[in-house]
Amino acid sequence: MKTTKTPLFFALVAALVCWLLPFGRLIVYPFSLFVTLVHEGGHVIMALLTGSQVFSMAIATDASGLTLTAPNSTLSGILIANAGYLSATSYGALVLWLANGHVNSRKILQFSAILVVFLVIFFTLFVKDWFEAFLSTGLNINLRMKLFTILAGCLIAISLWLVSKANNQAIADFVANFLALECIFNGLGDIKTVLSLSVYTSSHSDARNLAELTGIPSVVWALGWGLISLWIILLTFRAVLKNRS
Repeated sequence: MKTTKTPLFFALVAALVCWLLPFGRLIVYPFSLFVTLVHEGGHVIMALLTGSQVFSMAIATDASGLTLTAPNSTLSGILIANAGYLSATSYGALVLWLANGHVNSRKILQFSAILVVFLVIFFTLFVKDWFEAFLSTGLNINLRMKLFTILAGCLIAISLWLVSKANNQAIADFVANFLALECIFNGLGDIKTVLSLSVYTSSHSDARNLAELTGIPSVVWALGWGLISLWIILLTFRAVLKNRS
């Protein structure tokens, strides 16, 4: 199946313009929240795959996120901590590949909407620590954060679903490609941020958690995520560009 690269081209231009504009991050704010949901969802899914407990998942207004899990082993803890940053770029790469000649963009957007609803309902709304949120402190997820996650998740899911139903296929193609690129760019940006935190501070992060679990410096984990992400992105763009119209 071959497809035109026009939606990808316009999505790439739009993503770069938003990145360069001083207020560009405000324009893509909903997409940044989606990327955070994918990141946190990576922790959730890996916890489930390793048989570990998930207590809660939520995102904040600054597009950061937090997932509380109880790994059932050191290996589980390592896998769960690694899953977040790699999930964002991997999901973006997958969507980019699918949207360019393999799956109709409408279905991709609908799946993304369902994914958001699934994460929000089962890991933000119906979780063990919901009532404890009233008294949460420190790294615990508070009630305000949970409510914002539910509101943002619902709005994002509804928006993605409505776009998938647009009469013009080009709109769905553009949004799917833009969503993929934002996952990729945001994922790389987040890795760059955690790399800086690992070098200059001792702030809490997935890399810091891994350093505590393994004794391997957090900067090594951040560099590893960056290299793996770049490799995934390179392979994806090569595959997409080969599928010429």
